[in-house]
Amino acid sequence: MSTEQVRWQRAADATVVSTFEALRIAFQQNADDLAPPIGNVTMRPYVDTAALDVPWPMHSHFKQPWRGWSETVPATRLRDGVGINYQWHVERDHDADMARYAAAGIRRTRTEVSWALASYSTGALTAATATKLTEIVQAAQAHGIRPLLLVNGNHVNPCPWLTVNTTTLVATAAGSRTMRVGSVTGMVPHYTGLSSPGFTKMAGALVITVVGGASRTLTFSKPLPQAYPVGTPLTFHTLKARPLRDPGTAEYEETVTRWLTYVRSLCQTVLAAGVPSFDLEVWNELTFGSDFLDASNYYDPPVTDPTVHPLSPGGRLWSFGERTVAMLAAEFPTVNAVWGFSNTTFFSGSQDPDTGDLQDLPPNVTGQSAHPYFFWPYNGPEDEQYGAIQNFEGIVPPAPYRVAMPEKALTFINTESLSRLLNPSARAIQPAWFQHSMTEHGPDVNVDSDLVDDENKQRMALRSVVAFLHAGITGLYLFADRESELALDPVVLPVLTRLHGLVSGAEDVPTVPLTIEVGMPDPGEVFPGLTHLDTLAVFPFQVAAEVLGLAVYVMTRDMTDRAPERVARIRLDVTGSVERATDLLTGADVPVTILETAPLTFELAVADCPRWVEVRL
Repeated sequence: MSTEQVRWQRAADATVVSTFEALRIAFQQNADDLAPPIGNVTMRPYVDTAALDVPWPMHSHFKQPWRGWSETVPATRLRDGVGINYQWHVERDHDADMARYAAAGIRRTRTEVSWALASYSTGALTAATATKLTEIVQAAQAHGIRPLLLVNGNHVNPCPWLTVNTTTLVATAAGSRTMRVGSVTGMVPHYTGLSSPGFTKMAGALVITVVGGASRTLTFSKPLPQAYPVGTPLTFHTLKARPLRDPGTAEYEETVTRWLTYVRSLCQTVLAAGVPSFDLEVWNELTFGSDFLDASNYYDPPVTDPTVHPLSPGGRLWSFGERTVAMLAAEFPTVNAVWGFSNTTFFSGSQDPDTGDLQDLPPNVTGQSAHPYFFWPYNGPEDEQYGAIQNFEGIVPPAPYRVAMPEKALTFINTESLSRLLNPSARAIQPAWFQHSMTEHGPDVNVDSDLVDDENKQRMALRSVVAFLHAGITGLYLFADRESELALDPVVLPVLTRLHGLVSGAEDVPTVPLTIEVGMPDPGEVFPGLTHLDTLAVFPFQVAAEVLGLAVYVMTRDMTDRAPERVARIRLDVTGSVERATDLLTGADVPVTILETAPLTFELAVADCPRWVEVRL
């Protein structure tokens, strides 16, 4: 931490107590402007437009940006927006699994079809891959599920390859750039590389020269990471394509051409299977498994230009993606191109973080995705993003304070909030047809075990679905379905089925705008200056012309700490009645007390998992 950061941190620490007191005074002064109380409950507007006023790159624990606006949105978003990651490697009855998912209201699946599944000789999908892909997409279509297919090249096996096995002929020291081996047969300079031992990716050090004959000497693109005694078994791989160079080079053109052969083959296979339209996600995540997208990861010294941001227009990744989506637009116009480079980068090179402007994305991109694994616990000041130096209030909540919530990406706890892209002002300057997706969301493998028990998986699924689909996410793909400690099948299917039963008959009708007021007899404190009323979520969905569904819950910071029920009072500026309220986790009826019918005002006990309130107008 710099001297200036230390000074700011000390100043922030010294003012924590006085600032908390100032916040209490401000809230008390604001109470004079609130709606008159009913009984002992003071009502206040649900929407606080100032909640969005946290400029990039600041963050805040107090501001709730998702409360900066409220819209009644079509319940068809819930009916059509739930997806799940459908694992390619799982052996299964595709028709049976798609039928089960469809019955639970899952209308989207995401499946990675890796570049490595293509043929080394032709570059197109192998016959076995094409057959399996056909079975998957046909089963999805038969049950009303829209497939999203991920094209990707994880550096563990980034593209088609051939294996070359040999041994060391003489001992090789760590740091050496040359090695004598038992055989050089099949070694191709700049395509063949040493994979193991020594590397976690395929062809980690590329062979750049091969001397045959008695010498059998290889020269490598970078120093070798370890010593290799005489007779060490070695595994080399010859890649179909070279790691990605900068645009304008012959190596770049060759790699892109071979990549497009694979993508083209995949699209042709799906269309030939009788599926006329689907979504195609271009690349997965840049935070892991993506070394292949920068040839400098394989060469020392580097061979790509570090001064050009790879995601800025004309940059290496931007151009790679642009070539892909241009081919899709020209040859497969019914395929929607989803920009996957944003999955873990959010704002780098693709949009203005303060306004949500998407003008720098390539033409023909129809949507972008995010993987906000912000479910990772925040356990206090040690996890504070950038420390207090970029904290909007300059305050880190005092211990004990833990954050483990699936909606973290809608908050400002991290500055990379999806609320920056989804709020009405941001959407107003985005094309109306542009779609935001979350192609992976769920508990992360690195989180505490208490986050991945069955009930927390159900809570995660329900809270994520209602919050993100209401905020403007088009498709939310839960991760993942099978064969992992994170497996959501079958544990989340019952709660998704329950929610689907409430919206399966949703009609495409005009929405009724609402002005919402909320109150709590006992709001309690999340921490000084933030109450549970501040984090009360009321998400309205239009189910039919005269029917609304409200998803209501307290968006608790730590979902693993079962919050007690609290009575919430909700007032809508409409005349109507509450038909029923259902606990989406248990299916139990929730009692509702009607206080007024015009405007409709009612009370119910709320918890940290959504309850569905059906309102008839």
